[in-house]
Amino acid sequence: MSQPATYGGWQSEKSGFIGRLSGPGFAMVAVASVAALIPFNLGSWRAALVCVPISLLLLLLAFGRVMGLSADEWILLAVRHQIAVARKHNIFLSGAFAPRSAKTGEQPMDLPGVLARQRILEAPDGLGGRLGVAHDPVAGTYTAIARITFPGLALVDTDKQASRVAAWAQFLRSYCTEDSPIVRIAVHQRCLPDDGAALRSWTTRHLAPEAPAAAVTALSELMEGAGPAATTRETYLSVTLSSSRARLAIKGAGGGQVGAAAVLVREVGTMHAALSTASLQVVEWLTPRGVAQAVRTAYEPTAQLELATRNAAAQNPDWTGTPAGVTPELAGPAYAGDQHGHLRA
Repeated sequence: MSQPATYGGWQSEKSGFIGRLSGPGFAMVAVASVAALIPFNLGSWRAALVCVPISLLLLLLAFGRVMGLSADEWILLAVRHQIAVARKHNIFLSGAFAPRSAKTGEQPMDLPGVLARQRILEAPDGLGGRLGVAHDPVAGTYTAIARITFPGLALVDTDKQASRVAAWAQFLRSYCTEDSPIVRIAVHQRCLPDDGAALRSWTTRHLAPEAPAAAVTALSELMEGAGPAATTRETYLSVTLSSSRARLAIKGAGGGQVGAAAVLVREVGTMHAALSTASLQVVEWLTPRGVAQAVRTAYEPTAQLELATRNAAAQNPDWTGTPAGVTPELAGPAYAGDQHGHLRA
């Protein structure tokens, strides 16, 4: 049995005034230090009974974290939220009647909050298909998204587990370098409602005409009883390219968004072998309509039921209806309002 391996050595993220302390957190530590010294200066046990608990409370507020955030960060978020509620800035109404672009004639995608600046671009994937690219013009990033599957680790022996983890670590290590144009590789998992419509559609299309009637009846009964599932799990791998780091490569590929998309396609094309080594199988790289569907179902999970049925039907070569996915202009919700702890769309 092999020994489990540990991985480390990367640089810790620092996002505070001093280390992980923010400005208010540093001020609370300073006040706590002063309060702890007051009983020594006064030589009074009564002062210690008052100052020591205050000092400990301030230290707890400065260093303690709830769901990754410190007390001053939670207070700041609460104040900002209440100001937004008072000014009704927490309510989003999509621009259903927004003017169309003078250049493309298309209506812009309208998303709430920090996603408002996102744009979905289209680029050739080099294999005759189209690749959807999420573009953030403010951060200067271009992201491609793949739907993947993986075998899991729970039911395999320790050696196989270590091999898969080492392959994934090697994959990340090859891109986590200072000169890499890839600035983020992220894995996302989510669960969506599933009524078994896609499974029934696939079975109908692959049912042999000469199949025995008894077998067809048994299969139909099995599909009705065991086909529907409570949820379906989806796993996505997103690869983000920085236009500033890949400036020379983008310029050599033609410059602008076209050049950036070409460089991103080239980068994701070189990943397939490494992903296969890490036991990750790429089902598909999302098209623009696929990216829009992922966004749409994030705001409206119940839409997955209708979209799954339509996407399964669209696999039929004779299909003449709406293509699979969602039009990017319709990716966002018509209404959204953030409340304490949840988003209502």
